[in-house]
Amino acid sequence: MNLKRYVSIVSALIILFSLFAAAAANVPGSASDPVVSLSYIQNTFIPKILNQLESKLSALRSDSMSRADSKIKKAIGDAERDLSVDAGRLREQVAYDTYMRMLDNGFYLDSGKTASLTLKAGERLVVTKNSSFTVQQGSAVIGGREQNKLVNVTAG
Repeated sequence: MNLKRYVSIVSALIILFSLFAAAAANVPGSASDPVVSLSYIQNTFIPKILNQLESKLSALRSDSMSRADSKIKKAIGDAERDLSVDAGRLREQVAYDTYMRMLDNGFYLDSGKTASLTLKAGERLVVTKNSSFTVQQGSAVIGGREQNKLVNVTAG
């Protein structure tokens, strides 16, 4: 009988220690590790995460917008500078062309431009400084106040 009693006491102690171990362990649902409810996830956790994501996206968006704005402003500034230079050149060209048209109704050749012209007797070709021309047929008469500064490269 002693053996039965001994086995019962040992079994009772094992059960008792098992209960204490289970109580001491952090199993889900205890006070230190509560089970999360669906309402907590839907009403608290998800909105909090969404707010954090929105704030990060907003910061990234504003940074990207400021970088894009600076690039756009630089491109506009460059384009305005180019346009003002082109506008200045255009004004000079229009003034030059108008002046030349006022002289007479001849042909005008500006330096840096190339053209093939056929002139009739009595027509005029006006050439600016640092320009060149070649008489391919017939003859030409050189006139104007700069006639003595003309270089004839065909004369050997």
